[in-house]
Amino acid sequence: MKKPKKNYWEERSRMSNIPKLRFPEFSGEWEEKNFYEVFDILQNNTFSRDQLNNENGIVRNIHYGDVLIKYGDYIDCQKEKLPFINLENNLSKYEDTSYVKNGDIIIADTAEDYTAGKVTEICNVKDYKILSGLHTFLCRTKFEFASKFLGYKLNSSSYHNQIAPLVAGTKVYSINRKAIGETTITYPSKAEQQKIADFLANVDSIITAETKILNTLQKKKKALMQKLFSRQLRFKSDDGKDFPAWEEKKLGEISSSPKYGLNASGIDYDGEHKYLRITDIDEVTHTFSPEEITTPSEFSDDYLLEENDIVFARTGASTGKTYLYNPNDGDLYFAGFLIKFHIKDANARFVFYQTCTHEYEKWVHVMSTRSGQPGINSEEYSTLKIKLPCIEEQQKIADCLSSLDSLIQTQQKVVTTWQQRKKALLQQMFI
Repeated sequence: MKKPKKNYWEERSRMSNIPKLRFPEFSGEWEEKNFYEVFDILQNNTFSRDQLNNENGIVRNIHYGDVLIKYGDYIDCQKEKLPFINLENNLSKYEDTSYVKNGDIIIADTAEDYTAGKVTEICNVKDYKILSGLHTFLCRTKFEFASKFLGYKLNSSSYHNQIAPLVAGTKVYSINRKAIGETTITYPSKAEQQKIADFLANVDSIITAETKILNTLQKKKKALMQKLFSRQLRFKSDDGKDFPAWEEKKLGEISSSPKYGLNASGIDYDGEHKYLRITDIDEVTHTFSPEEITTPSEFSDDYLLEENDIVFARTGASTGKTYLYNPNDGDLYFAGFLIKFHIKDANARFVFYQTCTHEYEKWVHVMSTRSGQPGINSEEYSTLKIKLPCIEEQQKIADCLSSLDSLIQTQQKVVTTWQQRKKALLQQMFI
C-alpha cells in the first residue's frame, strides 16, 4: 500500500462535513470530534503466538496479525474462531474493563507496511471473555454508536488517509497513541450510522456468499486433479476404448532447452510490452495478475513468451510457482528470476496442471531446500518427473480442467467486482 501524500489536512480543510454519497432521507453536516473525545484506550496484553492455542482455554485473544490479515471491518465473536490464551498464563492483572465489549474498536498498531492502523469492531461478544492482544489498541467509545458503523468508518480511506502520514518506520511500521490522538472522527446521526452500517453489511454478505462459491469451485478442482493425476479417474477414447497406460518422462525430455529471463528493471508500461515477474503471477490461479503492469527497461524478442511456454520461479519464497503463457496476455517478456521451458512433446496445459498438484509442491519443497539458499535451477527443473498418458488423454484432461478454470475465473471476477464496489462505497460514504 502506498503512503498517501501529506497534504491531507490541506485538502480536508476545503471540504464540508458532507459525504459524496448519501441516503436521500438524511441531510446536514456530520459531527467532527478529536479521537480522544470519542474513545478511551484501555489495557491490552502482550502475549505472543506461542502463548496462544486453538483448542482450549477460558479467555480468548485478538492478535494484531489477525486484525491485519484475517478479520474484516468487524468480528462476530460467536462465528470467528478466536484463539485461546494458554491456561498457564497469569491473567490476574487484567481488570474487568480490559475485557472487550460490543462496540469496542481494536486497532493494529504495527504492520510490515502502511496497513498499520487497520481496525476491527467487536460484535456479538455474549458470555465470551476476550482480551485485546499484542500490538493493539483497545478503544472504547464514550458514547454509543450504531453497531458496525465505526468498523467501516475507521477502515475507510477517509480515515486511513489521516493515519498513514503518521505511521513511522522502515521495515516495520507502527503508530503510537500520540499520533492516533491527532486524528479526528466524523459521524452522522445514529439513525444514519445504522443505515450505512446495515447497507455495507449486506454488501459484505454478498461478498461472503460469492467467495464461498469460489472456494467450493477451487476445492472441486483440487479434488478432481487428485483423482485425475493419481489415475483413480480415467477418460476413455471417443469410441469407448481404454487409453493405454501412462508413462513417465523428465521435463527436460519433453521441452526445449531452458532459458533464464531478463535482468532488467520494470518501468512505466508503454502500452505494448509487458513484463512478467514472480510477483505478477497470482498465487492461487497462476495467471498473469499484476498490481500494476510494467515494461522491462530493456528487452529483446529472445525473452518474449510464446504459446506452449511454461515459466518456473527459481528462487525465494515463491520457488516453484508456475505460469503457462496465455496469448491473450499480449506481448510478455519474462524476468530473470524465472526459467522458461517450451513444451514440444506433450500438451503444455496438461504439463502445467501437474505443476499445480500437491505432489509437485512436495517435490519443490524437497528440491529447493537441498542447499542453503531456497531455489531450483534449470538443470534441477529439467529432472522433474512428468506422468504422461497418450496425447489424446492429455487433451481430454487439459480440456476438463480448463473448463473448470473458466468457471473459477468467472467467479473470481464476480468476487473482485463486489470487492471493488465496496471499496468505492467506503470512499464515497465516509468523510
